Amino acid sequence: MTSSIGVQRLPDIPVLPEPLRGAFVVHLRIGYLGSAADGERLLAPLRASAPALLDLVGEKPFTSSGEIRMDPVDPMAYFDRSVCLEELSEKTARTFVELTGPESGCTLVNVEIRVLGGAFDREPGVPDSVPSRGLPYVVFGFAMGAPDQAAQLRAEPARVVDGLAPGRRSGTW
Repeated sequence: MTSSIGVQRLPDIPVLPEPLRGAFVVHLRIGYLGSAADGERLLAPLRASAPALLDLVGEKPFTSSGEIRMDPVDPMAYFDRSVCLEELSEKTARTFVELTGPESGCTLVNVEIRVLGGAFDREPGVPDSVPSRGLPYVVFGFAMGAPDQAAQLRAEPARVVDGLAPGRRSGTW
């Protein structure tokens, strides 16, 4: 099982499902390679913790795994920044909420924490060839907009990601 959690400020556009249009949401993404029954058992505490706007968890063929994140399929201009974290401490989680929560003033469309490890840590070749090897988390944030807004759109991902610098390991992913 793997997961990521994204804080999203979604645009009010028709391609999004109705409850997500123009919404501020926390999006929990789950991928599990195992039996449906075991997956349901593992998900039960998460489902009980808070109401869901949409619950799209279910059996999918590998070819549909991209649906888990609900990423757009059409190209778009965006500006991003990411950093690997050595730990996800309570302090890091509090800082993440301060930087991205509803009262933060954050304008990013998506900021997420992705769980790494597992296959990411397997040794296919030279250990230093994969910057995330041995790191359990990566934070990724992006802003959407036109290229003529590049300076402004790069500043917000930098502010949020650099705000997590105490948990930062040199290099970004």
